[in-house]
Amino acid sequence: MFNLDNHILIKDIVDRKGKHIIIPLYVNVNNNKYGLLEIDRIKSVTRSSFKVGFGALNCMFLKTPSFTNNEYMLYLTNTTLWNFFDESVNMNVQYFTFEADSEDSEMLKELYGDSEVLQEIILYDDMLFKYVSEKAAEYRAKSIENYYNEISE
Repeated sequence: MFNLDNHILIKDIVDRKGKHIIIPLYVNVNNNKYGLLEIDRIKSVTRSSFKVGFGALNCMFLKTPSFTNNEYMLYLTNTTLWNFFDESVNMNVQYFTFEADSEDSEMLKELYGDSEVLQEIILYDDMLFKYVSEKAAEYRAKSIENYYNEISE
């Protein structure tokens, strides 16, 4: 399970996000947070039980893109914020985590218009939901096969 209290790990992942504004950290299925390397443990998933946990940072003096849409935080779930002092710019950098899905993005589009952040949320949400659904379907097929093999013996 993914630990949201591990700020050092989250900071390290967010710092490696490259040209993206946000980066997926985990998926939340039925209120269980699975790190991206733990997705194979998910046995079943529905669209309504699925959200993606993202990480972002905000500092105008860093070269990486910043999350500046603070008004979005009112509408996103499981939001956290903390600061780290960055010696390279000699100031605090704000780090965020939040959960969102495509529905949240569509609602925010209606309120604030389209943005790069919302496009990234939709991209990662769709991609990860498809992947998790495929893994859950593989697990179901394997479980059914094992069940029939046990019965036939």
